Amino acid sequence: MAAVNRDEKQNRKHVEYSDKLSAEDIRSNEPEYFHQLINIEDYQEFIPESKRLAERYLADGATKSLEGTVYAPLEYLSSYDEPDFDAAMRTIYDNLLESMYETDSFDTGTFWFPDETNTYRRYNVGKLSDACVRERLFQLAPFNLADGAWLQNIASIGPVNRVQSNLFSIWSDESGNGVTSQNHPNVYDALLKSQNIYLPPVTSREFIEQDFLPGAFTSPTFELAIGTFPQAFFPELLGMTLYLEWEATPTLTSWARMLAGRRMNPLFYSLHVAIDNISEGHGALAKESVKLYLEGIREEGGDQAVQDHWRRIRNGYITWLTIGDIGVRLVERYLAIEQKQINLSAVPEKKQCWPDLRSYCRQQMIRLVERKAVYARQIHRGKSIGAKPLAELFDDPETLLDSLVRYKYVNSERPRASKLLKLMEFDGPMYKVFTERDKRIILDWIDALKNTDYPCADPMPELPSPTELPDRMAKMIEDRSVEAMGAHDNIMITDTRGASVPLNSLFGSSPKLLQLLVANGWIVPGDPDRSIFLTRVIRNGGPMEHVFDDAEKDVIREWIAEGSHSVGEGSTKILSGGRAQRNRVSDSRGGESLKSPQRPLIGMGAVH
Repeated sequence: MAAVNRDEKQNRKHVEYSDKLSAEDIRSNEPEYFHQLINIEDYQEFIPESKRLAERYLADGATKSLEGTVYAPLEYLSSYDEPDFDAAMRTIYDNLLESMYETDSFDTGTFWFPDETNTYRRYNVGKLSDACVRERLFQLAPFNLADGAWLQNIASIGPVNRVQSNLFSIWSDESGNGVTSQNHPNVYDALLKSQNIYLPPVTSREFIEQDFLPGAFTSPTFELAIGTFPQAFFPELLGMTLYLEWEATPTLTSWARMLAGRRMNPLFYSLHVAIDNISEGHGALAKESVKLYLEGIREEGGDQAVQDHWRRIRNGYITWLTIGDIGVRLVERYLAIEQKQINLSAVPEKKQCWPDLRSYCRQQMIRLVERKAVYARQIHRGKSIGAKPLAELFDDPETLLDSLVRYKYVNSERPRASKLLKLMEFDGPMYKVFTERDKRIILDWIDALKNTDYPCADPMPELPSPTELPDRMAKMIEDRSVEAMGAHDNIMITDTRGASVPLNSLFGSSPKLLQLLVANGWIVPGDPDRSIFLTRVIRNGGPMEHVFDDAEKDVIREWIAEGSHSVGEGSTKILSGGRAQRNRVSDSRGGESLKSPQRPLIGMGAVH
């Protein structure tokens, strides 16, 4: 890591963590915490404080509930039992797997968001632009440019056991195994640059002074703080690793496919789709590590020690899953970029449009002024707007913005013709002072001075309840099972663990068969015309065109259009502790910010 330079050492910002700080104070300090943690050799006085900060994050995570989400099986697994643990992780994976081949929310424009009563509702604002995709890539830079940081100190001098070896293997992959081009932060940096996003070195102070949203540093600060003390927080590190690696394949596939569809390089995401698999990859290593670790604890301390350490593992998982609010803030930013709003009122005939774009653009402008103020005060000495010295106005951003309007530095009718923008041109005194990103903030603010009539999308109608179609699908398979077993001899299909299994072995379990048709891309839930099982196998001269009559083909089409709901015993997922949850497929899920009720806007959401 780059060392702090001499000038910075003389002017370093000393920020201490205190147990008395509010959550808002912690978030406002997180960029500085991140900077000191990533340069910890130069800020050794922060080491004891960072440990207390990690403990604070974990204490907050211990209060979070996963009830009502796809992660509920872990909510119910309050005590460790290996078969229940296997079942819970399998259920979480299978639930996430159902959205793997859905069209990404960025392309559908349909996403879930909580209304004023915190009830998740569906909204459709139209396909999101490439500008929103680039914004997400930018805002997740602190997280992805520190990829693997939670495991950076996992191995020390001396012998290591199997658990440490597994975790070190994951860290080695994240860091590129000594190959520069395979280093994950390097791969992400290349993706950023391909989209004309050039950032200062992640270890520099200039990096944390970029236009990152509040909350962009929450997760990377947490992982750096935990990773600084790998022995003290070893159980929590296991839980964090399990969370991040277990779900990557199903949650990142649609995002990688969306990037490729927009001719953006999906390598960073497709890399994790492959390497984090639960068959032989990081997902499998993480799960094995938890089990091996707890076996060792049982031999040393008995069952009570196992339960104590399991609670810590579980807390690490839940904390990293739920930490921060970057998901909500990203949705707000996407809507601002698209100049659209959503109606959060729980009463259909009333409007509560969010975000207030005029206010939002003004706040963005104030943040820009605050970022530039430290430099601007020196440069603008002796200059004034009206009768007030300009240098003093930088201490009062609200008055500065009002003065720019009052004294005609901005033109709300023709924003690009504003005098303020002219000063930034080649022959102006502020040439190259503002980045293109800064100029967009300025233009959005000027435009919002007059524009208050933004589109405001109402919630979409409730999804229909599952019909009898799943049962009819199950009966169709059952009626033809004997015939089908012979007709599909020597045909293989990939199961959810990545292994090849004979197709004819699945006709005794219609839920499993239909689940794998979805997982293998033969069926695209909600989109019959993109489901090759329908378009190429049982229609248009396909090999099974004469197996089903027209009425049965219509049932298959309707079942796919409805969302390919699970059937038979697959329609209800049994969760640890004897609870059950109806498994419902959403038509929009993708990225860490746009989720269905099963995967709400909590923490980092989808990994990486």
